[in-house]
Amino acid sequence: MVHIVMHLSLVFHLLMTSEQEINSKAHTGFEKDGVVYLWYTERLWELTKTLSVFEFEVSSFNGFDKNVWFGPNQEPTVNKVLEHMKKIENADLNFPIILSQENIVLDGVHRICRAHLEGRKKIPAVRFEIDPEPDFTRQIK
Repeated sequence: MVHIVMHLSLVFHLLMTSEQEINSKAHTGFEKDGVVYLWYTERLWELTKTLSVFEFEVSSFNGFDKNVWFGPNQEPTVNKVLEHMKKIENADLNFPIILSQENIVLDGVHRICRAHLEGRKKIPAVRFEIDPEPDFTRQIK
């Protein structure tokens, strides 16, 4: 089963890193065992260029019924939902989604959603055998 990426507003809250520092670049992350791990998305794209691409089963994504974009500090307003709808519409399925070594989606939930809406069974993906060092980590208090 493929795990979902933690919503970024929850990551912000858990990291308690300066908002200016975090907002300077697009990033993604997740929490595991009381530690938040965060990576800059562009860095992940670079690190995956040499990984083998495989076919990801869209139905294996377990995040369709979970809150993956709206954390405790962000209301899912109509405008926020529309922002994600636009990202789904514009998602380029030629770029592989990125999975962690434990199958957590680090980049590509909008692509998974577009594929699902279009009835696609599979999309390209890459997976880290060993996750790269995160750009930030923090213990959850």
